[in-house]
Amino acid sequence: MSLLDKYTLKTEILPFLPRPKRGKSCSETLLLAILELILYRLKTGCQWRELPIRSYISIKYSYKSVFYHFSRWSKLAIWQYIWLN
Repeated sequence: MSLLDKYTLKTEILPFLPRPKRGKSCSETLLLAILELILYRLKTGCQWRELPIRSYISIKYSYKSVFYHFSRWSKLAIWQYIWLN
């Protein structure tokens, strides 16, 4: 699906994503899946609730959680920082 392979996501984008200062941290695998779902949503324009979460994440996960990460990273201007660097 993606124009960016997992290696590119892992080396070029993942290091710029903020880690939580306290509480439970997401694993690298989960963050990559969330990132792929966000890119899928941006590419296809589907609604958040229509994301194919089960094909990317094997554990029970909600589209609301994916949107939470997208919204948080947008508010922190992470996307602009990634695309400009």
